[in-house]
Order: sequence, then structure tokens, then C-alpha cells
Amino acid sequence: MTQHFKNNIWLTFYGIYLFWYILLLMSNLNLATKIQMPFFTISIVFSGLFLMFQAYSLSELLTLILGLTLAVVVSLTSHTIVFITLVMFVFSAKGVYLSDFIRVDFWVRCMAILTVIFFWKINLIPNMQVIRDGQLRSSLGFLHPNTLGALLVIICGEIYFLYGTKQTWLSHLLTLGLILLDHLVLDSRSAEIGLWCLLIGHVILYSRWTTVRAQVTKFFKWLGYLGPWLFLVGSTVLIVKFNAANAYFSRLNELFSQRLAYMNYVSTYYPIKFWGQFIPNGPDSYQNVARQTIDNSYFSMLERTGLLATVIFIIYLLMLTQKFAQHHLTSLIILTITFCLISLMESRLNYFQYTIVLLTYLMQMDDKYLSEKERQR
Repeated sequence: MTQHFKNNIWLTFYGIYLFWYILLLMSNLNLATKIQMPFFTISIVFSGLFLMFQAYSLSELLTLILGLTLAVVVSLTSHTIVFITLVMFVFSAKGVYLSDFIRVDFWVRCMAILTVIFFWKINLIPNMQVIRDGQLRSSLGFLHPNTLGALLVIICGEIYFLYGTKQTWLSHLLTLGLILLDHLVLDSRSAEIGLWCLLIGHVILYSRWTTVRAQVTKFFKWLGYLGPWLFLVGSTVLIVKFNAANAYFSRLNELFSQRLAYMNYVSTYYPIKFWGQFIPNGPDSYQNVARQTIDNSYFSMLERTGLLATVIFIIYLLMLTQKFAQHHLTSLIILTITFCLISLMESRLNYFQYTIVLLTYLMQMDDKYLSEKERQR
């Protein structure tokens, strides 16, 4: 079996998996049709088959074994399988061309989003509406406005990677259109912040001034190295030390939609553990506290998957940044930083279905979509 054939099969299965994942786990289609699909079983079988046909070096094989062992231990303590599927998908994707992966991911996500919106328009699936600060927020058929907002951030990052160097102004205009859609319909703060970060970052990246572009590239690289650690430590300290009587904390809590107060309440009942722990999400989980989601990826990982798994995950993000920097893939560094930033208000950073860069470490880092100036840097 040639590598080219294996790559095409992997991309085909991944595209089918992602399409149905979005339809059934990110939209309200499951509520309307009661369709059930065992995604964990499918992902394990799918990635497991590819693992058997891949050739790994000794270091890669040892990393796979250690990674799976840690993921299994964490899944037993936290009752979550996110790291098992992540490890298996990362290693099953070895040899896949990065540009092919992002192109397939981009078009599958676009088709899935349009399919969900179409189902909503013909009243096949219900709409999720939320009122915040007097503004009506619509999900357009997705589970929550923030869910579609997260998908728009991914789409925007992929637009810049695929088309940014050759159709820069069109990419900027499309990003502005997504920002307008989010502002008028979804009102997702995290998505709007992410979209603005991608726009500003790429406006600077594609600047005509070579000196400025070179310095900005270095800045993004170091921000990619330091950002995850700063976000992890900073958000954890703010949550644990939160004091509602303090005016600064009170204003910050309001900015983050009461997340700090809620997560501080959680931390008092579930101290951070080395191997993680099971934290239920039911309505009575925290003595009838209104919110049931730890909307901060860093604190959520610390609470659920434990200190060890969280630190290893952050190190993995730094390894991705280093690899992108080696291959001059600054656009992906910007996207990684954006994911890390909005994860202060979301709990999806360790889900590869949202943070697409997580699957790329063993892929072929081709420069198909780079301009000549970027290749020469």
C-alpha cells in the first residue's frame, strides 16, 4: 500500500467522520432526529486500522505507547476519552500532507455548516436562541451560538492558510464578513476576539515592509512559545484567588460573563489532582449553581485530566509552534495563538475537532500555499 493511497483513504475517512461529527454533535440535528452514532468506537477503529499500516521510528513508537498509556489512565480517572482519540488520530495521520489535510477540513466544514443552516431554514432542526444584554443571539441550528462561532474561527484560519498569500485582500474581506455575521447574529465574544486576532495578525504578516514582517514573525513565534504557559498560569491564579469583594476581580468576572466566580466555586469542591478526576455536568453537580460548564480550557484540563496531562499537552502545543516556525508556517502559528487565546473563554482547546492544528505534528509540512517571499525567509 503506497503512502499516497493511504493518505487519500485517511483524508476520505476523516472528512466523513468530521462531517457527521459536526451534524450530530455540534448541531441540533440529534435532538430532531434522535440519530445516534458511536463516535468513540468509530474513531478508535478508524485510527487503529491506520496505526497498523504505518511505519514508525523507535522514538515515535515509544511516544505512541507512552501517550496511549497516559491517555487511558486519564480516561479512567476523568471519564473522558478526548486524549485517547487525540493520540490515535495524531499518529494515524503520519505522512498526510498538511495542505491536503487543511483543504479537506476546510471544505468539509463549509459543507457541514451550510447543511446545518439549510436544515434549520426548512425547520428540520430547532434553533437555539439566547438573550444577553438585551441582544437576541441565534445559533442557526447549532447547539449554541458559540459553537458556530468556534467553527467560523477555524474556517477563517484555514482561509488565510489556503488563500491568504495569493488572495490577501479577499481573505481580509471574508474575515470582516465573518466578524459582521458573528456580531449581528451569534454575538459570540470569544469568536469575535478570535476573528479579530486572525485579521490583525495576517494584516501585519502580509505587510509590504520586509523588516516589519520579519520582526512580527519572530514576535508571533515567541508568543506561541510563551502564550500557552501565561494563559495556563494566569487563568488558574485568577480563578483560585478570585474574590467577589474586590472591584478588579468583579469587573473581570463581568467581562468573562461570570465565569471566574463559577469556576472559583468549582475549585473549592474539586481541588486540582495529579491524575485528574471525574466532574459531573448534571444540574445538581454543584449544589444547583446555575452554570454547568467550566468555560476555560486550561482550568478545565487541570480539573478533569489532571496536572500531568495538562502540562504535557501545553508542551505539545509548544512543539507544534516550533515545527511551524521551522517550516515558515507563520499563519498556523497565528491560528494556534488564536486558539489558545479564545480558550480562556471556551473549553475546547484539547479537542482536535475544534483545534485542528493538534493533528498536524506527524504530517508532511509542505509549503504548497506559501508565497515565494515566505519560502525565502
